Amino acid sequence: MRKLKFILRYFKYLLKSQNQYMIHSPFVYNFVSNIIYKKTTDEATAEIESLRNTLYNNSKKITINDFGAGSNINKSKERQIKDIAINSAKNEKFGKLLYRTCHYSKAQNIVELGTSLAISTCYLAKANPLSHIYSFEGCPETIMIAKKNLAYLDINNV
Repeated sequence: MRKLKFILRYFKYLLKSQNQYMIHSPFVYNFVSNIIYKKTTDEATAEIESLRNTLYNNSKKITINDFGAGSNINKSKERQIKDIAINSAKNEKFGKLLYRTCHYSKAQNIVELGTSLAISTCYLAKANPLSHIYSFEGCPETIMIAKKNLAYLDINNV
């Protein structure tokens, strides 16, 4: 009976355990430890977040040519830049995850479909300045803003 209780407690622990020590694959363990659980220093991404805040306050309207799935939030062809930044850009948490993933993998060539305002592009480019980022955007007005954002952060590998 005692052994049975021990075994049941062990399985209960396994079901409730939420840490990386349960992972046995070395690659997955390193990925979880060095990418998922690790934090990105704010100095590494401060410029990008400053740009994001600037875009959040930009009320200028642009005409959107949407070649992708389209927006579920705003069906209008004319949108404010701040609405695009709030609804389309990856949030800071996922931007930093992109940054850590790219930095860890040391990817040399990266393809991004749907540049939008280039927030996620900036995370990818800053993570590994030696990489080449190929980012595609169909909307001419959006790509002009993205190019300005990349130039503002002095990013030259896109």
